[in-house]
Amino acid sequence: RYFEMAKEFFQTITNVATCPQPSGLFTGAVECDSAVISWTSISGASLIEYGPAGFTPGTGNQLSATSPFVLTSLNAGQSYEYWIADVCAATSDTSGFSGPIAFATPTAPVPTVNASFVLSSVTLTQATVDFDASNSLNGSSYTWDFGNATGGNGSTPTATYVQNGTYFVQLTVANGCGSADTIIEVTIAGISVDEEELASSLNIFPNPTKDVVNVVIENPSTNDYSVELIDALGQLIEVQSAQDARGHTELRFDLSTRAQGVYLLRVRTGEAAITRRVTRY
Repeated sequence: RYFEMAKEFFQTITNVATCPQPSGLFTGAVECDSAVISWTSISGASLIEYGPAGFTPGTGNQLSATSPFVLTSLNAGQSYEYWIADVCAATSDTSGFSGPIAFATPTAPVPTVNASFVLSSVTLTQATVDFDASNSLNGSSYTWDFGNATGGNGSTPTATYVQNGTYFVQLTVANGCGSADTIIEVTIAGISVDEEELASSLNIFPNPTKDVVNVVIENPSTNDYSVELIDALGQLIEVQSAQDARGHTELRFDLSTRAQGVYLLRVRTGEAAITRRVTRY
């Protein structure tokens, strides 16, 4: 037994001599879910074992690292300990572990949400909305549900809507300490598929014209149409109306007595309205 004890003592002394333990263990910035640790290593290669305060060595999280190192995926408001050993490649030895060093993660600050939006553009087919949560405090991640079956990330995302209506946009701002939510109500108006349909079914000819200009609308829907003739000064000079019952509407405007120049024809049906330029030479 004495021989075995002497052998173990000799091996311990040899390991310490050939692979010194790391020194100067220091815990730097500690956040709710992470901690920066550093140490002095002779070999440059080290082993870290960490876990909840009081854990049994050999049962913690183990990893290879160099100083400094960031411990991640920690829980807010919990006490931890870590041990560090060095690995000496030249002698194929591992030093004894230095430690334990204790630290505790905080529970604050939690995020504070501050969000706004701007309706940046509206076309016949879609609306674009720019969101801005950059004035939120203590956020490290931003998760958006735009209320139209799409989502986004980041503090300044953009969403596209293809239908008019009211949308409830949910924003979650999170960090390692927790998260905060808010609901933003966004109302979209001005998207007009009717205008796109009207534009595709409208034909104005001849243009330019010397006298008569024809307005023909080929649309399978039954609609009431109003067509306005407007001069270059913006003055309304003639209006014609028609009720379409067969998918075909045709109107004629006689410009033979009008002055040469540019005129506007504005076609209206329901909430849709489009304008085309006509030239009389």
